[in-house]
Amino acid sequence: MLIAMVFLKQADDFGNGRVNCCSALANPAHNPGTTTMTFHISIATASSELSDTPINLAITKMAAAALNARRTHPLPQGPTLDINFMLPGKLDKPDFSGMRMGGYTPEQNTLYFEKAVPEQMIYSQRADEFVSLVLQDVVANAHAFFSSSQQQFNLLDWELLVQHITGSAPPVITV
Repeated sequence: MLIAMVFLKQADDFGNGRVNCCSALANPAHNPGTTTMTFHISIATASSELSDTPINLAITKMAAAALNARRTHPLPQGPTLDINFMLPGKLDKPDFSGMRMGGYTPEQNTLYFEKAVPEQMIYSQRADEFVSLVLQDVVANAHAFFSSSQQQFNLLDWELLVQHITGSAPPVITV
């Protein structure tokens, strides 16, 4: 049995609002011997004027695709990956650039990432491509993290899931 939830929350102009767009999880009771896996895609912004921007729509679209993927694509077993897209607004901007790992909690088996969205991506027509590349980076960084600590992480299954979510072609490997 798969359980999925979608949460949308409008941020106000007075503080950071975290918008949880997608949470899809596999129920371990239905699959004995598996661990719960979730994939979280969220948005953090202090500015409500960004709600109809291409980047917000692209992130929401990918989150909805992650939610729908549970019906047609097996979710990888293992850890939860949580990516929080941090949008720059009038009142607040991320204090870093690029992506950073927010830590790992063994109790919840969750690896957290934050992505500072560059201002030029807010209204970009390439927002879908940007979000797709970020999701691919999350998977690659998660693989590096879990490999370095000798924990299991099925890179191929995660890459296939992200490919399914984003509609992107698999990477070309030349020998």
